Amino acid sequence: MLGDPNECRAHAAYCVEVAAETRSMIIKTTFWDLARQWTRLATDIEMAVALRAELEADPKFDGSGASHIRL
Repeated sequence: MLGDPNECRAHAAYCVEVAAETRSMIIKTTFWDLARQWTRLATDIEMAVALRAELEADPKFDGSGASHIRL
């Protein structure tokens, strides 16, 4: 099961708040990095959901996990 991108973005927003409120550059940098990672995770989840929907809409997709796409 995939995570919830909205929940990931809420974590990112919290990290941005912490980063903005602290004076410590180490903590500020750490929380900015965490915010970027949470945002990236949200985007990755959304992309995975979109790809899955696209594959499931493809009549050639049998759901077996084997791809019919040749590289």
